[in-house]
Amino acid sequence: LQKQVEFETSGGDIKLDAHVLAAMRDALLQIARNAVAHGIEKETERVEKRKSPTGHVSLHVERRGNRVAFVSKDDGRGIDIEAVRRTAVSRGFISTDEVGSLSLEQAIELLLQGGVSTSRAVSQVSGRGVGLDIVRDTVSRLKGTIKVQTELSRGTTIDICVPISIESLVVLTVNAGGINVSIPFDSVRHTLRVA
Repeated sequence: LQKQVEFETSGGDIKLDAHVLAAMRDALLQIARNAVAHGIEKETERVEKRKSPTGHVSLHVERRGNRVAFVSKDDGRGIDIEAVRRTAVSRGFISTDEVGSLSLEQAIELLLQGGVSTSRAVSQVSGRGVGLDIVRDTVSRLKGTIKVQTELSRGTTIDICVPISIESLVVLTVNAGGINVSIPFDSVRHTLRVA
């Protein structure tokens, strides 16, 4: 992409289930691609904004109890909500009447659903609108959470938190009609004893 980017990692010594790491691999690769393709500006644009000519992308891994967090940060342009609005209208996701009221949170939700790209052209790295839905599907499959924070011209932070192991989840075991099921505690909102 003819961009200079410094990539920094930390937390590589944290141990987690190989199945979780294998599932997260493609999602993390997609996040790094998005950070460079969509977030980090060209060198001339960065200099005009009084930024370092070299962009910065980091991936930090940390334990949070029985979960592991993958936090990706870039110092790029942030999510262009106007570009998301234009694409959402052109793809028929929202009407022209709704476009003005599309909040940043709703724009991020559209990006996570897939089919929306802020790239003007399709390349090997971007423009197909299938990037963040891969991330969303992976996080959903692992019963995790994803948070996206972005600030125009300052960058984007994506925080993904998933269980350390999918083989040793803390569960609620339920017997109903002779069938035993195990429900991950993360999915339990309320319990009620029924006579």
